[in-house]
Amino acid sequence: MASLTEKNSLLGFDNALHLLRRATYAPNKTNVSQFSNYTPTQALDALFSTPNYAVPEPLATDTSQKYIPTFLSPSVAPTSMDDYDRYYMVYAWWFHRAQNSNTIHSKIIEFLHTIFVTNNQNERYQDFTFDYMSLLEFYASGSIKTLAKKMSRLNVMHFYLDNRLNTAGAPNENYAREFLELFTILKGPQDGPGSYTNYTEQDVQQAARVLTGFTNILESERLSYLDSESKIPLGKKVFANHDTGNKTFSAKFNNQTINGATSAASMDTELDAFINMVFNQPATAKSYARRIYRYFVSRNITSEIENDIITPLADHLYTNDYNIQSTIKLLLKSRHFYDEDDSLVGDEIIGAKIKSPLELVLTLYSQFNITGPNQQTNTLGFLQFYFYFLWYRASLAGQNIFQPTNVAGYPPITESPNYDKLWINSSNLRYRYSLFIDDLIKGISIPNTPIIVFDTVHYVRNSGNFSSPANANVLLNEFFELCLVEIPTGVRYIYFSQALLGNLSAINWQNEWNNYLATNDSTSVRIALDRFIRTLVKSPEYQLL
Repeated sequence: MASLTEKNSLLGFDNALHLLRRATYAPNKTNVSQFSNYTPTQALDALFSTPNYAVPEPLATDTSQKYIPTFLSPSVAPTSMDDYDRYYMVYAWWFHRAQNSNTIHSKIIEFLHTIFVTNNQNERYQDFTFDYMSLLEFYASGSIKTLAKKMSRLNVMHFYLDNRLNTAGAPNENYAREFLELFTILKGPQDGPGSYTNYTEQDVQQAARVLTGFTNILESERLSYLDSESKIPLGKKVFANHDTGNKTFSAKFNNQTINGATSAASMDTELDAFINMVFNQPATAKSYARRIYRYFVSRNITSEIENDIITPLADHLYTNDYNIQSTIKLLLKSRHFYDEDDSLVGDEIIGAKIKSPLELVLTLYSQFNITGPNQQTNTLGFLQFYFYFLWYRASLAGQNIFQPTNVAGYPPITESPNYDKLWINSSNLRYRYSLFIDDLIKGISIPNTPIIVFDTVHYVRNSGNFSSPANANVLLNEFFELCLVEIPTGVRYIYFSQALLGNLSAINWQNEWNNYLATNDSTSVRIALDRFIRTLVKSPEYQLL
């Protein structure tokens, strides 16, 4: 029977690997070995510890300048970077953080992005994209409810969903509609003319009236409009453009009336009342509980899961002011997350998800200890590697993170019933299988940087991940343990074994490895390891999470 009963025993290697695969992009053997000695509670406390980033903000390619004026660095001259490079540097900076973080925050940032979707492709407003990422990070351990209010004030959202155009004289419903339909309570099936399961067209219209007069600032004004809590620039309030009338919502919201603001200051009070009204609906808590479950656990929500996992998870959200940290902890330390709450075959949690392109590329680089150029000493090489190589290849494989094609976000995260199965299709499969590992083994050319290459022989000999490289069976099993959800058996084990050994026996492999150690001639073992690792990464088994 599914339940949120807490798992109290030590994780061990397999469960630690499962947790780190789902909660980080850095499940390397060092981290897994450390977490294997934790209980789930200890592990979640560590995952939610405050990240200590060496570079808290993006840097300019001209190392004498800063990227952007912020609360931490208010007195900086505007960078002379090309607008497009500024645009791309934000993504490179975030990719580097995600790859190198041992905390859960980058995963939660991606999760929150898939809810509060935006895509500012105007390279002249990348300050606002940085603010958006910073806001997601600030609330990665906080309240989704508070984040929803701050999102309604954020400059990039004013541009993306047109609330900057929403005035009393000319209402614009775009942001109000998406706030209800996609960001919070969700629409549900239509149940009447202009009426859906959770709200009506009247509610969209009234919500748009609440949001009138909230608009964007200029980039030059950013430090004059800092949010008191997060110190992140928000938009401004223009009371002359605000609809001051009372707003009455439909029976879906118990016909609640929200009093109109009488000043710019009370526009926030009115917005608070609207946010509270939406988040007081049980359907809102249920919508977030299901999203959290699908993102971290499984696409499959049976009636049992709905009753025994989603409902108590939603109740916890509701009674804890929609706190993300306590809710995710409750789920990820449960016996259900580790598939220990039943003995049924075929409903496994571990290995039940398909890696997104982002998870695929960052996990691969973490497992194989691949690092890019130093952000502080080679910002141009850093930009080329983390954006033009990593971000671009994840985009080719189907996930242009932070640039979804529309406000609905990413189909593998939002579209029922297949969800994450949609990450793999005929158009992107070859990119998943080939671009990452083939380029790495061949070598990546980056300006001002030595060739970045995955030296498979050096990795096996010196990473500390392999106890006995000369023993083919031990070597195979240690690769499987780190890289796959389950150790292959039968014909699949033979398939991978042949990828390493070719037509050789295990004794021949031992002789080849020992000969390499004696002569330092790695030619033979390199051919075998390159072939095996390509086979491993391109296998169906490697696609699972």
